[in-house]
Amino acid sequence: MAAVSGLFIGCLFSSPGRSQQTRADFKHFLGNLELDTLINSTPRKDPAFVLKKTDQSFTLFRKGSFRPICKINRTGKILWELCDGTRSPLELSAIIHKTHRVDPHQAYVDCLLFLGLLKNKGAVLI
Repeated sequence: MAAVSGLFIGCLFSSPGRSQQTRADFKHFLGNLELDTLINSTPRKDPAFVLKKTDQSFTLFRKGSFRPICKINRTGKILWELCDGTRSPLELSAIIHKTHRVDPHQAYVDCLLFLGLLKNKGAVLI
């Protein structure tokens, strides 16, 4: 399983905190996925993945597998559920900003990182 809580320190993962990311950091993290493509996308979850409650967080699995993909917190769960192909990352982050009273910029940064991770795992289609 990916060490998500140690890798990201935003509001969407198991260990919240503050991240200071730049556009170059995003491009480095996202690898081959172009940041502009992600920003202009309307992400939707791949139906081959399922989210299950485990302890105080949620774990993402590929259907039919017992191997966890990553753990996310309640805010990440909300974002996962909102990935229906109708909202951009900016619109998704605005919902997180309003519902969780997170700084708008921080919500957007965390949203992009979260979606990038899920895209790289194949769990989100853009």
